[in-house]
Amino acid sequence: MRVPPPITLAGGQPDTMRPPLHRILGPRAFFGLLLCGFLTACGIPLTPEGLQTPWATPTVEEDCYWTWGDEPLPELSAQVQAAMEAAGLLGVQARAKAHGEYCTGYVSGESSFHQAETDFEVEVQVDSLEDRAALGHLLERILAVIDGFTTEPPPPSPGYIGIGLRTREGQYPDYWLHFEVKEGKAAREEGLRGEALFEALGGR
Repeated sequence: MRVPPPITLAGGQPDTMRPPLHRILGPRAFFGLLLCGFLTACGIPLTPEGLQTPWATPTVEEDCYWTWGDEPLPELSAQVQAAMEAAGLLGVQARAKAHGEYCTGYVSGESSFHQAETDFEVEVQVDSLEDRAALGHLLERILAVIDGFTTEPPPPSPGYIGIGLRTREGQYPDYWLHFEVKEGKAAREEGLRGEALFEALGGR
């Protein structure tokens, strides 16, 4: 940047009575004036946007690793349980859970859950595991109740149904049936009832 020549008086003598510009403005103001001149010469607008540092690092989401998992759905579970009891199904314990994946940050260790589907589990006490026709009819009644919660499912879609059968109160189920919600509907749409329905959904 070229410095303008000093102002001269008549006779060609420099004006030594005028103090330098940096002394008049002070060092900070003088530097600011030089900076404004530089930015203007380079075509950079003198606005907050124009003064932003172009190399600022944007904020990005932390990388994570994924693991499968489940989360309870207490409100939906209470609704399903109440519907079972209203249908006259006694000795039944119903619950719903969200199935999906946990995203756990590599650095922070914090996890967030991403639901993929809604699963249903029902435990029911039965008199015998040998009467397959009776088990099939019981299964049909249970599925009819669950239908009320999967007819028009909001996303995420319904996933699996687990039916646990036990012969004594308070014990872990002796036998489990596991199948997709759509499989339970398809079997009944085919007209399967009783023992045929029980076998089609995994009973043996």
